[in-house]
Amino acid sequence: MLRKWKLLSSKIGYSHPFFKVREDHVITPTGLEINDYTVWESGDVAQV
Repeated sequence: MLRKWKLLSSKIGYSHPFFKVREDHVITPTGLEINDYTVWESGDVAQV
């Protein structure tokens, strides 16, 4: 079973009408702390 990561903080690094790039500060289920976990947020897209 997958265990959830704990989100400590989040900030938007870049924002565009079609997508956002977010930097999260997280702790994994194993206890590893990651200060700059990068996340790409977008709606439904298709790339060709």
